[in-house]
Amino acid sequence: VPDEYRHFVTIGTDTGTLFLFYWQKLNKAVYFATGGTDPSDNIWKWNYSPGAKATFLKKGEWVHLAITWDKEKRYKAIYVNGSLAGESKDGLGVLLDKWAFHSVYIIIGGRSDKERVAPGIYDELMIFPECLGAEKIREIVKRAEPLLFENRSEGIIVKPLLIELGSPISDDPSDAIVIPGQLLKAKIPIKNLSSSEFKGEITYQLIDYWGNIIKEEKNIISLKPYESIKDVISFRVNRFGPYKIRAKYIANTEKGDVEFKKDVFTFGCVPEDLIKRGPKPNSFFGHHPHMFGKTNNLDTCKKIGVKWVRSLDMIQSTWWLHVEPSPGNFEFRLEKDIDLAIDRGMNILGVFMWTPRWAARLPENFPQDNIYYRAYPPKDWDLYRRYVEKTVEHYKDRIKYWAAWNEPHHTGCWRGTNEEYVKLLQITYETVKKIDPSAKVLGLGGASINAKKWNEDILSMGALRYMDILDVHPIFNIEHSPEKAQNEVEEWYELMDKYGERKPIWFTESGLQSTTFFEDLELPQLPPIEKRTPPLNYKKAAETLVKTYCAWMSRGVQKHFFYYMREMSIEPQRAYVDYGMAEITGVPKPMGFSYAAMAYLLEDMAWKTEWQRTKTASKFIPYDWKTSKIRALKILPPDLLLRGIYL
Repeated sequence: VPDEYRHFVTIGTDTGTLFLFYWQKLNKAVYFATGGTDPSDNIWKWNYSPGAKATFLKKGEWVHLAITWDKEKRYKAIYVNGSLAGESKDGLGVLLDKWAFHSVYIIIGGRSDKERVAPGIYDELMIFPECLGAEKIREIVKRAEPLLFENRSEGIIVKPLLIELGSPISDDPSDAIVIPGQLLKAKIPIKNLSSSEFKGEITYQLIDYWGNIIKEEKNIISLKPYESIKDVISFRVNRFGPYKIRAKYIANTEKGDVEFKKDVFTFGCVPEDLIKRGPKPNSFFGHHPHMFGKTNNLDTCKKIGVKWVRSLDMIQSTWWLHVEPSPGNFEFRLEKDIDLAIDRGMNILGVFMWTPRWAARLPENFPQDNIYYRAYPPKDWDLYRRYVEKTVEHYKDRIKYWAAWNEPHHTGCWRGTNEEYVKLLQITYETVKKIDPSAKVLGLGGASINAKKWNEDILSMGALRYMDILDVHPIFNIEHSPEKAQNEVEEWYELMDKYGERKPIWFTESGLQSTTFFEDLELPQLPPIEKRTPPLNYKKAAETLVKTYCAWMSRGVQKHFFYYMREMSIEPQRAYVDYGMAEITGVPKPMGFSYAAMAYLLEDMAWKTEWQRTKTASKFIPYDWKTSKIRALKILPPDLLLRGIYL
């Protein structure tokens, strides 16, 4: 396996990975790494200890591995074949960090089914609610009888057909976003799982956001034993918003005729004018489309009204380690992604970040394979200054806004001192203004309001002098009220008032936790439907997005870059619930269409009065994209799209 890392166990939540037990090729060692928020400074960190030599990994031989973790005592240990192989008494990490939503996934044998795979046969997975001692672990190792018995299926009805999730005829997820009256065509994979021929009728139901059945289409199919087909269906809709298609059929089983049904496809309808609009530099609506030369996520973003993209991990065109991979060798090899976004009417927020290994000031004996070399400051600040000069010069006709690093309050992104970050910000500001005086610089790198000490330290050093715009990453939580969203904005204003002058605020990164629109999503990486948490909340997520955007905009936040737009087939274990905007198919979840509604209605509008909630005026109202008018928070509601705008 070519991967430098191979994961035995990966555990995480919808917000990301929090727990790794992995093998590292270079060191020939295994490590038990945990991540979480350090209560001493409220900053999220990784802890990579303990480790143990991996001499036990031999082809064709079984090995028993155990890890224990006492969170209160901050103790972690690795056992190999019942013997203690490594331990750490300063283990950092909280399996469910305070911002997690209880959607824990466990992956055995990789980070996903395609990444960091540790090949082998895995058996007898056990999870205990307490830390076992060495003696108990040795008892388990010595047991010869099976620990688990086969779960038999007597009485369970076997489905005769395997109906899988469909896709647009073109296989491009962006084609699942249509305009009123446009024909939507999709193909639904169906396989006969039985040894008998199947002849029958499949009913496809068109269902709206509210669960209403709008239309039905019936197809007759005939399948030989184990035969597969792709059934083509088509619908037209005239009303904006998200929709899904449910397949339903009746089959004769040992228990008589039984009805089977499954959600097989989702799509949405948006105004044609929204798609055709050109660049809007003043637009609030930004995003992080997953690209690397591909355009399907970018096309999806265009159709829902995205007007800004950020050059972060989804578009890495301005990263130092890509721009200058070796000293003096400036390549700009990923600029195609910038041009693809601009061609679709989007503006770019460039980000200066990630030090190349050759330029980094690394500690002595820093491991050759450790990717966090990129988080260290440069060994010579003139090298960084030259990188900024060359990058701004190259892109100055295409990029007018630049951010200085990403999340420097986080040790996974910045391992310099606070003083060094302010120095980096100063060099960034002065260099950008020298090369392109019309350009704007964003400072603070997307700091969190929870990193209070870091924020105070940085701003007290005069950081506000070296920025035009405050760059922060907000809390975007399905449980937060609009008032809490407003309060965070006020906290940032108060901090700026304390240490200098107020700057415009951009929220450059945050996603929103939402479940899938599919009610019965079937994937081997997911637990049974009845055990999934949280319950389906896609409606609440769609409404939360609308309310939170209203709260932010009413308090003067100029932009929000939603994180992120990518098909969840990359990490199918997160297909049920995740903070990204796309389904496993790449089609936006319902909150993606409330985003489109907001972009369509509010893109060219400014808030004329402060938005407040009162006992008499606070209520949900329905509205329609096509005919609603919003003027100073007054909305005329002739039709329904979604509930969620407060008056």
